[in-house]
Amino acid sequence: MARYFRMVHLKTAGMAGLWMTLAIYDRTSFLLWVPIVLTGMVISLRQHDLKRWLKESTKMASIFLGIVIVGFAPWAVRNILVTGEFMPTGTQGATQLSAAYSDIAWESQGVWRNLEDYDFFDEINDAEMSPLGSRIAKAHASQQAANEWISKHPVKAAILPAMKVWQSVRPRSISQLILLFFALIGFWSWQSDPLKSSFLIILTACLTGIGMTWSVEGRFLVTILFVWHCLAAAGICRTLGLISSEPGSEKTVA
Repeated sequence: MARYFRMVHLKTAGMAGLWMTLAIYDRTSFLLWVPIVLTGMVISLRQHDLKRWLKESTKMASIFLGIVIVGFAPWAVRNILVTGEFMPTGTQGATQLSAAYSDIAWESQGVWRNLEDYDFFDEINDAEMSPLGSRIAKAHASQQAANEWISKHPVKAAILPAMKVWQSVRPRSISQLILLFFALIGFWSWQSDPLKSSFLIILTACLTGIGMTWSVEGRFLVTILFVWHCLAAAGICRTLGLISSEPGSEKTVA
């Protein structure tokens, strides 16, 4: 991403699309990152000439999305053929959707809970089903229950994402509090450059993904730990610089 912001052209847009595709293969929840990353790429092309901006942003977006779609298509087709239903990302996300939107999720303040521990799927008689058939049935049941819960509790559904993000980023120790404090200083004091733009997009995409799915109390932050520590280091350097500088210490030239 940093390389894209330094050199905005088709090659770096293509590389961003390739890395995004590999990330999706590692974990399909990275699909939620695609619109955030794409938005950041388009905004970076902002120009005074609207017509030129539209032309350039369309080219970059087409390359990025084209590579993501073509790269992920084989796995999506495979999932559809295996399940016999339109489940391009498989059954895992749908099966756990009620862990993200339900009374269980609300009571846990957005922290993931194992639905099996709450006998959530007990009404499904999967004794004579194949393992795949059982997963598909659970996916349908969980997705339907989550959709019904959202329609009945729109306000709670709107609040839950913020609760999930807070559960993920809230400090659980003094060291984590110190890290968060300096990371915030580092972010606000860092001059705008390609690296900061990349960090901002990664942070936004990660926290958006957590808000739309569920929190596991910090585990999903592994993706942004490097960014988090870089910002904290920048914040420490900034703080030390302010402490070491004394008024009137600058030399004057006669």
